[in-house]
Amino acid sequence: ANITNSDVFVNGYIDLNGASKIGTQSQPVDVKVANFQCPAGNNPGPTYPEVCSSGEPISMAYSTYIYGDVCATGQTSTGPRPGGNILPGDGGTGLQPGCVAPPVSTPTYDKAAQVSAVEVTGSASSNAYVCNSWPFDREWPENLQLNGDVDIGGSCNIKVYGNTYITGDLDIGGASTITVDDSVGTDRPVVIVDGKITIGGSADMVANSQGTGIHFISFESTASCGSNCTSLSGNELKNTQDYETVDVGGAVNLAGMIFQSYWGKITLDGSGNLGSAIGQTVDMQGAGTVTFGTALSSGTTTWTITSYQRIFD
Repeated sequence: ANITNSDVFVNGYIDLNGASKIGTQSQPVDVKVANFQCPAGNNPGPTYPEVCSSGEPISMAYSTYIYGDVCATGQTSTGPRPGGNILPGDGGTGLQPGCVAPPVSTPTYDKAAQVSAVEVTGSASSNAYVCNSWPFDREWPENLQLNGDVDIGGSCNIKVYGNTYITGDLDIGGASTITVDDSVGTDRPVVIVDGKITIGGSADMVANSQGTGIHFISFESTASCGSNCTSLSGNELKNTQDYETVDVGGAVNLAGMIFQSYWGKITLDGSGNLGSAIGQTVDMQGAGTVTFGTALSSGTTTWTITSYQRIFD
């Protein structure tokens, strides 16, 4: 799995296996790893997470690479390969000795405010909102709530006009298309889900003519507060970090779209274009290359950066 066209911010650690890469020789990226992953173990206690006083936050297999400017708290090794696996690339600096990376707060969202703003409520299986019969064109109005599991497949075409709240799971696959309507302007719609978000097949998501995509958030967790948690730390946060709540696979075209696992793990096991991946754990698998960038889409055209020139002040 390869990450291109994106800076990488990690509060805990990076573990690269197989032939995975972050950045490329011609397009190095900024990588910051804060090493906030202690105390160790399954029951770390109420102070978790805090910065580790020992140990290195980046581990790499022999055939893996990071290209770019790398600031990782406590990191001294550049990898097992002679000459190192953490390399500067064209214009980068490689591993910065003694650099301390501050933790980065993940984006927060007021779920309760969106739920209280709901104006239209419907069943998740209603033909008015999912494609149970032809013609396969549907509209999701602003401030919509769908009760139950939403399954969008086949050649279903959904046009989104604003925020949506789903009380169950969201599964988008087949050759379905999700489009943000031009009336939304630059106000990014947020689709919040109490359950799991699964994206696969050859699903296509299209930003509007102003490049505005959708922010998908799964609030599911293993904590006692379930999908209604407002804050987690200590053992509860540790125990829900590896719980998969977002799975994005297949050769999907999701340029400009943001996917967030609020309390758990987001898994990327395909390839294609994606705006941003946010989670307590981000797990990239397979042989796909994911090109990140929330500004790489405008209407039906997807833009991919193939080269750039870094300007030094």
